[in-house]
Amino acid sequence: MTVLSGKKIYLDYNIVSYIVDPIEEGVERIFPDNIAEFISKNSDVVYSPAHMEELCVPYLSGSRGLEDVSDKLLKISNLTEDLSIGPGFRRGMRVVSRMGPFGAHFHHESTLVCFERVYLHRGLNKSAEKGQEDFSNRAADTDVSSVVVNNVDPMSLFGNDGAAQAVMSEYKEILEAGSVVNVKFNIACAEFINEEIRRTLAEGPESPRESFPLIANFHAAVMAMIEAAMKFLTISRFYPEPVAKSRSDMHDITHAIYGAYCDYFVTNDRRFFRKCVAVFEYLGVPCRVMMMSDFIKFCKSEMIGDGVVSS
Repeated sequence: MTVLSGKKIYLDYNIVSYIVDPIEEGVERIFPDNIAEFISKNSDVVYSPAHMEELCVPYLSGSRGLEDVSDKLLKISNLTEDLSIGPGFRRGMRVVSRMGPFGAHFHHESTLVCFERVYLHRGLNKSAEKGQEDFSNRAADTDVSSVVVNNVDPMSLFGNDGAAQAVMSEYKEILEAGSVVNVKFNIACAEFINEEIRRTLAEGPESPRESFPLIANFHAAVMAMIEAAMKFLTISRFYPEPVAKSRSDMHDITHAIYGAYCDYFVTNDRRFFRKCVAVFEYLGVPCRVMMMSDFIKFCKSEMIGDGVVSS
């Protein structure tokens, strides 16, 4: 028994790729195989549609063929035992737990089925990618130096006059835009989801600070709040991604949204790590964000304590 027993672990896609991508014989993996095996056996490793989106990009561009993608889907399936987190219920899903009728839920679903659904709804991603690119261009059009801002405590940025108002304004705008998208793309139960959006906009929360527990049972609100807080840091020039990486920034936000429901979120992107820690602290998300190197050390100490390896 370790402290990871029964805990849900969300791995950023960069780490998943370290685990599932082929390597040359005799070369040690960046994320050790024994650590991957340990967390797979002793905790619940979770995948999400965000992982499938990142697999879809090279497949759509032609840089990865169906055989390669299928191999990765199988390896992700083995790592996670098909435990996924996502919004909405569909036939064939075996629900493990859910955050409410409109909340995200953990369920067992084939990675192939999830990938096919993401592929079929790729129009949603194209729209989101265009919006993120436009936002990144606007955010970069400033005289504020990220070199200076990166050394500032992000909590002081969130504490500035007008910060909470700016985050809430973006949050409401994202939620309202989401209701339009739900109808445009004929999202399942759009009418009921949009009614919940209207209720949430009318009733609160009044401030983004420590708001996660108040909105955790409504996935659309969680998505909007985390995205709004992330965008605020980008506008403030706190570890911003280059405009050329706007798609990567969008995927980061999506991973942060799904990772927020888990006990541990692990990444190897220090820029993203800094932003994620700040946003989760500000919103009151009870998930521990860790850099990969620290997580590996943490797992090794657990393995020693559990007698899996010797010290």
